[in-house]
Amino acid sequence: MTRYLRAYIEGGVTALCLFRRHCPGSALLPYSEVLKTRFQAHPPHIVAEVAYEIEKLTGIQLALSACREFMHKRLGMRYRKMALIPSKAAPDKQSEFLHNKLESLLEEEKQGRRRVFFVDAAHFVMDAFLGMLWCFERLFLKTVSGRNRYNVSGAYKDSELIAITNEACINSDTPVELLTTISRLYADTAITLILDNARYQRCDKVINKALESGIDLHSCHLIHLT
Repeated sequence: MTRYLRAYIEGGVTALCLFRRHCPGSALLPYSEVLKTRFQAHPPHIVAEVAYEIEKLTGIQLALSACREFMHKRLGMRYRKMALIPSKAAPDKQSEFLHNKLESLLEEEKQGRRRVFFVDAAHFVMDAFLGMLWCFERLFLKTVSGRNRYNVSGAYKDSELIAITNEACINSDTPVELLTTISRLYADTAITLILDNARYQRCDKVINKALESGIDLHSCHLIHLT
């Protein structure tokens, strides 16, 4: 502080600007691209694995906290949960469905001549999901008895959601109830539902109800609705 005061007295703000702030650099900076390429090809599971790879590639030993800081601040990495890709995804057929079917239907909706809904079901399990934590002995968490679910079958368009819920199960009666609700709400407009390939949604009971209600169904497992 004394140095800064003396410099200001002698040369004002200009003299202060001549001081160079001490900014220690990381010894790993020259290896940033090498490490980034390595971790993109082989994402590490734990920080200890990162420390091992850094030492193997650069000869530099780092504490786990320093490894974590380097990954986050220098390489832009974060500890993330992985996501799933549908096992039956077919990009070519998805593109064909999008351009040959879906785009024309959505254009009709923009013109007010049709309502297009995407239909899918979600099953919420009312139970405890165990996580990890630091502790001195194994801890136990009280949970519910039995296996309870809260089921939601929904039809979604733009910012509108029409949902049917129950605590039993989703079966062919559920899409029939959903079809009845949608046809009642939009009786004066053409309706199209885009469904996944769930067995209960492509049975005769559902198809006959759609024909009776004048609703167009596109049951397609090529698109991932969830």
